[in-house]
Amino acid sequence: SQRDTLLNARKLAIGCEYVPNSTSRSYVQTIRYRLGANIAESYTKVNEKPYSEMGITLGFGLPLKNSKSILNLNLEYGSRGIINQNLVREDYVKIGLGVSINENWFFKRKFE
Repeated sequence: SQRDTLLNARKLAIGCEYVPNSTSRSYVQTIRYRLGANIAESYTKVNEKPYSEMGITLGFGLPLKNSKSILNLNLEYGSRGIINQNLVREDYVKIGLGVSINENWFFKRKFE
C-alpha cells in the first residue's frame, strides 16, 4: 500500500495595471488595463513528482458611469501538470467577471 503525502504548496504571482488618465472626461482614457503572470507548485504528487502550474492573465477594469465603481473582466490562460515529462498535462482558459463597488464613507457633512 502506498502512503499519501502532502507537500508544501508554493505560488509566485506578479501583475501590473495601467490607467492612461484616471481624471480624464474621456471614458476610454479611464479604462484600467491589467496584465499578470503566475507560477506554482502543487501540494500533490503524480508518480512521486510534484506538478506545477503556470498562467498569464489579461484584464480590464471598466468604470461605471456616474459612479466610482468598476466592472472587472479578465481572461487567464494556463497549463498545469508535469509539463516537461508529458506525464499529466492540462491547458485551461478561465474567464472572470467582478464588480468593485466604491463610494465615499467618511466625509465631513455641512449643515446649514
